[in-house]
Amino acid sequence: MNFSNEFFKVVIFFIIILSVSNTFAQEQDTLYIGVFAVNLRSGPGLEFEKAGVLYLNAPVFKKLEEGTWYQIYVSDTLEGWIFSRFTTRARVTGFARDKILYNDADIKSKIGAVKRMTAEHKGAAFEFLQDVIINHDKHDLGVELDSLVLPEIFRGWAENSVEEAMPTLVYVMEQDLKGEIGRSLEAINELKIAAKDAIKLLVRVQN
Repeated sequence: MNFSNEFFKVVIFFIIILSVSNTFAQEQDTLYIGVFAVNLRSGPGLEFEKAGVLYLNAPVFKKLEEGTWYQIYVSDTLEGWIFSRFTTRARVTGFARDKILYNDADIKSKIGAVKRMTAEHKGAAFEFLQDVIINHDKHDLGVELDSLVLPEIFRGWAENSVEEAMPTLVYVMEQDLKGEIGRSLEAINELKIAAKDAIKLLVRVQN
């Protein structure tokens, strides 16, 4: 009887050790997308088919490395290969992140990417858009993001009935009342109109 108890304890101990080791390994191999958008491919090369698109700060898990390419796991339904230099060990934040938002890819490409991202009700893409809106005024890098890209986020959320976006839209209107939204009159008007329209549509969905 004592032998059975001791054996059971040893088995539990090794299970715990393996679990901790696996968790540590996953943490060590967790990477983040370090550019505005990057294609996920079915193999390690540009000749392979596109399997999806990943956006700035999306977390991925590195499985294999082949030359300058990483095989990554994103979710149970999405995995593939990306060019290694488009990844980073930590999330891109602050001024570095805002520079990417303004300078990495042209505005037309960003608007297209934003439209696709607004279909998500939660997860990395949704959190990314929320962060962009809340922190958009921290660095004076231009007004294009304010007047063109941000309104597209609001419109996309409304069109996709993303009710989870309501607190962020209300925040925008509160900032407007404080006079702390946008860096130009054009941007302020665009943001206000888009935010108000989005709130009206989402209220109808909720009712």
